[in-house]
Amino acid sequence: MQIKLKDERLGKRWQKLVRSQMKSASPLAAGVGSLPSTTQAFAATQAAWRFYNNERVALPELIVPLRDYVREQLAASHAPFVLVAHDWCKLSYPGQAFREDLAELSSKSDVGYELTTSLAIDAADGVPLAPVEMHMKTGPAFLSTREPAPAAVTHLNQIL
Repeated sequence: MQIKLKDERLGKRWQKLVRSQMKSASPLAAGVGSLPSTTQAFAATQAAWRFYNNERVALPELIVPLRDYVREQLAASHAPFVLVAHDWCKLSYPGQAFREDLAELSSKSDVGYELTTSLAIDAADGVPLAPVEMHMKTGPAFLSTREPAPAAVTHLNQIL
């Protein structure tokens, strides 16, 4: 899987991040596994944070290789259609008033983020292929892999 980012170094970092996400973590580990390396966990976490916080990396760019992969898989599929599963996750952070980007979810005391993911599934055999779209509602913004980002709407309208 390849990605075209604004410079080669960012593309290499993306490859490393994707490979680390594909490694199975121990069932007792909190979070994803990391690739064997001489760097410590904190350094790997900081490198990932720098990558995702880089203003030269846009969310719509990061989803392109996944969408391309889904298109390739569907072209080889015998199914006349694709299934898309939609998931909404509430990420709650009660008592975390120091976080400035929390969204009010269901009430003033219910704060956090709301993550929406659309997963493509091959209708021929039910195999999950890849996420094809993601959105995250924060207090000040609605982050999205779609360009332009859709308006913040109800869950049922997001499906449309």
